[in-house]
Amino acid sequence: MALGESTCKPRKDRTQKLERLCEHIKEITALEGQAFDGHIWAILPQKEWAAMLGVDARTIRRLIKLPPIQTTTTQVEGVRATLLRVGEPGKPTPRTTAQVMAGIFRKRTKQSVNPNQFGCLVGLAETWPDRHELEIFKYVVSPEGWEWFMTGVGLEIAVEQSEGKDTRKMNRAGFAGG
Repeated sequence: MALGESTCKPRKDRTQKLERLCEHIKEITALEGQAFDGHIWAILPQKEWAAMLGVDARTIRRLIKLPPIQTTTTQVEGVRATLLRVGEPGKPTPRTTAQVMAGIFRKRTKQSVNPNQFGCLVGLAETWPDRHELEIFKYVVSPEGWEWFMTGVGLEIAVEQSEGKDTRKMNRAGFAGG
């Protein structure tokens, strides 16, 4: 056995549950899949996935972390829904990058990101260079980076206001100045 190889095999019942879940995902995707972030997804709340499989929601949370299942979450008609598909990981989108950025923000500040702030994170992910968004954001939310970033935001607000542009969205997002 090579270094780093595990002698542990997945439990048979977990493997069977994963296979059943994959079949349900494929079936729902084929019948009523929804396009989102460039893929077709099966969309249900986690409790419904659990009921469909006859397991606890904690089991679903464990199963959806295993390949080949790909997962994301979003709000569907005001309810948090779990989107699942079977396949390879997709290319990061501005929304998925913003989700990672929100997690970094939450970890560093102990504060959640509100919907307006999340929209700003999506905008940053769209604006900043591909594959560098997270390293830039990690610097921005560092103590030394935050002061410089907010100075830049304040300047941008002042420029936009001098050009007669509406800066209320920046205020709703929690930025000072506009």
